[in-house]
Formats: sequence, C-alpha cells, structure tokens
Amino acid sequence: MSSKTFSPEIVEAVDELFERFDKHKNFLLDFEELKKALRTTFPMTFHKLTDVQLKSIMKMLDQDKDGAISKVEFARVFTTLQ
Repeated sequence: MSSKTFSPEIVEAVDELFERFDKHKNFLLDFEELKKALRTTFPMTFHKLTDVQLKSIMKMLDQDKDGAISKVEFARVFTTLQ
C-alpha cells in the first residue's frame, strides 16, 4: 500500500489488520472477511449492522468493482472514521 496518501500509522495499522483478516491470503477481503474485520475492529460502529447494510458498505468501498476489498480500499475505512 502506498504511504503517499496515508500516514505511516494508518499504513501500519491497515497492513496488520489486513493480514490478520485475509484468511485466503489473496491480498483481498471478501464479504465475510470484511464483515469480521469491521465488526472486530470497530465493534461500536459495525456490530449491529445487518448483512444487507454491510454489503452496501462493501459496495461503497469497492472502488474497482471487483467484488473484493483491497488494502487501499480498506484503508478508506480508517480515514472515514477518523
């Protein structure tokens, strides 16, 4: 992930979290991986959201529309919630 857009702290946090939740080790988060990542990392914000609501969030984050979330797309969660 490029550090040009994000602070070093964000880059480090995203890298650690992404590796932790990328169970398939394919450098992408599918819906189940993203759901677990959001609910674990931000429980007060995402825990009570339904799958339909979380899928809507995934669509918003998925800028390249490939059906998965990359590290850069995942990092947008951090900058949005700061």
